[in-house]
Order: sequence, then structure tokens, then C-alpha cells
Amino acid sequence: MIIWITGISGAGKTTVGKKIFSNLNKNGRKIIFLDGDELRQIFASTQEKSYKRESRIKLALQYSKLCQFLSNSGSDVVIATISMYKEVYEWNYKNLDDYYEVYLKVPNDVVMDRDAKGLYADYESGKISNVAGFDLKIDQPKNASIIIENYGKITPEQAAGKIMSSLKIT
Repeated sequence: MIIWITGISGAGKTTVGKKIFSNLNKNGRKIIFLDGDELRQIFASTQEKSYKRESRIKLALQYSKLCQFLSNSGSDVVIATISMYKEVYEWNYKNLDDYYEVYLKVPNDVVMDRDAKGLYADYESGKISNVAGFDLKIDQPKNASIIIENYGKITPEQAAGKIMSSLKIT
């Protein structure tokens, strides 16, 4: 099983993903948690530090292939990554067995208020560009297994529970 958690930066992907991982781990499942920020550090070469759409798609497809490998090796995978591109969604649905797409939908003004990494402050000041969902075009998931509006109405624990319940995961 692969649970692909997507949303823009600050949507709560890592927090909710870790809750799902913890819940599944308690149930004795062989499970791996992957975080997009950490994967970028591993997969992005020194020459490939670009945050442009084409580079992000290429990187996200590497994440997809890693998930496929881990799943084929007998592990369940929870991955938290922006990777909001139709090319990635299409590849995942075509090539990943037991694939669940989870979209954490959060309005831009809410993630800007959260801004734990200072990303949006840097964007607003003009220090950076190619910010997914702002000046960099993303593709909203059209076939998500579940959409969670994750902007303060539920806790991360409740979001994780809702996802697991909706996907009928034990």
C-alpha cells in the first residue's frame, strides 16, 4: 500500500503523514515514512537544485519509483510531498498498486500564516520564486482518494483518523 499525501507547503503533509505512520506502525505493519523535503536532499544533485516545474516533476517521478520499489519489496509506504503535477498523478495511478492519493487542501492565506519554514515570507519579499501554488503552477488532484480541508477545523490526529477510516486502513 502507498499513501501519497500531497498539498502545498504548510498544508500539514508531514505532520499528518507521521500520525498515519505511527498508527500503522502500532498495528505491526511493515511501513516506511518518506518526507519530500528529506527526499529532495537525497535525490537532487548539486547541479539540480532547481524548483522549476520540470525539475519538480522529474524529482517527483523519482519519488514515485522509490515508492514502487519499496512497495514491491513488501513495505507499506506513507509519503508526504508536494508533487502536485498531473504527470505524477497519472504515473502513480498507472504504475502503483494499492495506491491512495490524499490531498490536504488549505487556502493560500492559511499556509502563509503558518509559514513554519519562512518560505512565504521569502516569496513575498522577492527573495525566492517558483513557489508551488503561488507563482508556480500546480495541478489540483482530480482523482484523490480523499480530500481533507486541513486548516484548523480538525487536529492532525483527527485528519489521520479520517484518512485511515475513509481508506479502510487498519
